[in-house]
Amino acid sequence: MDDIYNTTYLKIADLTGRHEKLNHLSWDELREIGKITGLNEKKIILDVCCGRGGIAKLYAGEFGCRVKGIDASKTLIDDAKVQIEEAELSSLVDLEVGLIPDSLNRFADYDIVICIESLCHIANRDHVIAELKRKVKKDGYLVIHDWIIKDQKYHSRVKDLLEKWHFPSLETAKSYVEHFEKHRIKIVRHNDLTESLIAFRKSLYKRCKEVKEEVERLLGKGSSDEYLSLVRLAKEYAEAGYLGAILLIGVPNFD
Repeated sequence: MDDIYNTTYLKIADLTGRHEKLNHLSWDELREIGKITGLNEKKIILDVCCGRGGIAKLYAGEFGCRVKGIDASKTLIDDAKVQIEEAELSSLVDLEVGLIPDSLNRFADYDIVICIESLCHIANRDHVIAELKRKVKKDGYLVIHDWIIKDQKYHSRVKDLLEKWHFPSLETAKSYVEHFEKHRIKIVRHNDLTESLIAFRKSLYKRCKEVKEEVERLLGKGSSDEYLSLVRLAKEYAEAGYLGAILLIGVPNFD
């Protein structure tokens, strides 16, 4: 997984103001998720594919909850540990390297299990959603935010982007809802975040072009070309109606 988060990607993230948060949700949108799920100092979160620890830092720092973060990338976990230590939140946040869903059996149950913009990298999402549900306590919440494809017929049109970003395929909004229904997870919030995705991708593309010269000064000429091309493709495919984003918050039914 570390090959996805290579030096160029992370350097561009740093220079475009995305050091802690590698997804397109705004901090306010993440805070709203915290309010909807009733986060407080008594809650414990499992942050699946936690990246550089931005979400863990936000929820532990502002809501006082405890967070267990797991990610397949050692590079990202190492970065996240630095962020958490600098914020003096090590007593609330525990981070480790682990593969999904293989490592989930090692963990206890949680009040909230959250997976932000990451299931797109995993092939058997139905199985993973079932495993994530098993980690949620009774009356707890499962939160998933992810890329979607607007219609399965568009897969051939976005194939180049999917391959380069290591997306085996993408779900539609309908198929994600069907996964939740199959595993008896009651949906309490279903948001189409495509407009938010488009706005973010436009802004990111602009910022990537602005920092291109600095990235290449640090990493070599042409080092940012592929990533800039992928950001442009994501923006154009979202604008064309091929790609989008979804937020689902559900309460698992264990009866």
